[in-house]
Amino acid sequence: MEQDDLDAITVRCFDLLGTIETSGCVALAQLNDDGIVAGCEGDVPAALAMLWVRVLLDRPSWIANPASIRAASREVVLAHCTIAPSMVDDIELTTHFESGIGVGIHGRLRATEVTLVRLGGSNLDRRWIAEGRVVGWGDDPDLCRTQATGVVDRGDVGDLLDDPLGNHLVVVEGRHTQRLETWWRWAIAPVGESLGQAALDSP
Repeated sequence: MEQDDLDAITVRCFDLLGTIETSGCVALAQLNDDGIVAGCEGDVPAALAMLWVRVLLDRPSWIANPASIRAASREVVLAHCTIAPSMVDDIELTTHFESGIGVGIHGRLRATEVTLVRLGGSNLDRRWIAEGRVVGWGDDPDLCRTQATGVVDRGDVGDLLDDPLGNHLVVVEGRHTQRLETWWRWAIAPVGESLGQAALDSP
C-alpha cells in the first residue's frame, strides 16, 4: 500500500484458498485495527464504505454478510469470518467457514449501538444507512464465524430485500447517520447531480 500510495485495499480472498491454502481473515482483521482499510471478497463498494467510515469517524468497521433478514421485526443477522479484534470480546480462532481451512475469527460484537452502511449504484452515487442495536450473538456452524443479530430502529431493513445495493454491509460502532448523511449531501450529491446533467447534455 505504501509502494502504490493506496488509501484502501480489498482482496479477492477466495483466490488465496487455492493458491496458498489459507484465508486472509486474520491479516485483514489486524490491518483494520491498525488503521489500514482492508476489505475482502474483492468488494470495492464495501471497501469504499469502510474507507468513508474510517476517514470521517476514525473508527474500524466490520464488513459482514446479511445472513438473515426479518423485515417485520426489523432484524438482520450479520456474519463474517473477519472482524477488527478491537470490535469484539471473547475472540476465538477457528476455521474459515466456506472452506473449512485457514483461520477465521469468532468473536462477540461488543457495541450495543451500531450504524450499518452500504454504497452502490452505477456511479456509486447511492447509499443505504441504518442505525440500530446489537441484541444477540451466535455460534451457528452453518454461518460465517462472527455472528451478531441487530434490530434496526432507524432505516428500512426491507430495502435489503427489495432494493439491495449489494451483499456486504459495513458495520461501525455508534450512531452516525446524521454525520454521514450531512457529509453525503455536501460532498456526493452535487457530484451525482453534475453527472446526471452531463448525461442529459450529451448528444
